[in-house]
Amino acid sequence: MKNLFIALSCLFVSSQALATGGIYCATETSKVVFELSTTNSRSYADAIVDGVINIQFKDTSVPANLKTIKLNHSDIKQFWKDGKNLKLIAVRDNDEQQNTVTQTIVELNTKWIERKYSFVGTVKINLDPYTKLVEKISCTVD
Repeated sequence: MKNLFIALSCLFVSSQALATGGIYCATETSKVVFELSTTNSRSYADAIVDGVINIQFKDTSVPANLKTIKLNHSDIKQFWKDGKNLKLIAVRDNDEQQNTVTQTIVELNTKWIERKYSFVGTVKINLDPYTKLVEKISCTVD
């Protein structure tokens, strides 16, 4: 009876375990510094458990209060990762002064490159109405 209790206890504790991995993407150009970091479950859907996107605009057309933007896990609206593609869409409303609202839209579109052992492609960053950027990016997946 004691062994059965121990075995069932171990089974219950181990069933709550969650294996995780992550994605890291970054690029820096004369106009922007972009960094994406996520924690993903190793489940069928490979869902994003946690994540952050940091954007620092160097462009002079962007107002000072919007130079640095942080998007969180809740801003990630769509995510797709299979063996060949890694795609992500994130949207965030930015409250500005004078009751004006702008949006930050991030669209990541990459493909697996075996010889680089990473996902390579583009990230589109739209800070409406101030700037629209398309930059090359590379992502590693754990």
